Amino acid sequence: GRLARLLLDHYQPENGQSAPRNLTLDQMAETVGTTRELVSRILHRFADDGLIRVNRMEFIFTDRNKLEELAGQE
Repeated sequence: GRLARLLLDHYQPENGQSAPRNLTLDQMAETVGTTRELVSRILHRFADDGLIRVNRMEFIFTDRNKLEELAGQE
């Protein structure tokens, strides 16, 4: 939930639009209080579940509503 909230707050995505990836895994991990490995794993899970598409340069948000649901489950 915390990582979903970070993505929504920091990148303020719209479905289908890309956002430049300007936070490192370490910065994300520090912000949400976990490890970079766990952040990486969760980002890939979000991608596998069809919530985002992710690469080294950008995020593309494909299901903002589901991210909002996850963010609200903290």
